[in-house]
Amino acid sequence: MEPGGERHFEFSRGDLSGIVLDPDGMQLVAAPSETGRVQLESQTDRRRTLIIEFRDWVSDAVTAHPATQAFHDLFSDVVLKRR
Repeated sequence: MEPGGERHFEFSRGDLSGIVLDPDGMQLVAAPSETGRVQLESQTDRRRTLIIEFRDWVSDAVTAHPATQAFHDLFSDVVLKRR
């Protein structure tokens, strides 16, 4: 992994028990985590930023097409115009 690079991993909730930051990058420890905790181990002196994000909200996100269609269905007498 190059300096400043990003790595994205997907995993199911409870299927990640650890993350190891080593000089070559980052490794996931994919094992069931009964406690819901993730252990972080750094094997390098280099500063790193790690973000762990739950993306459960993605299934509830609305994209432009369904939002526009819903608006049209509710307000069929109104015309949307570009700004």
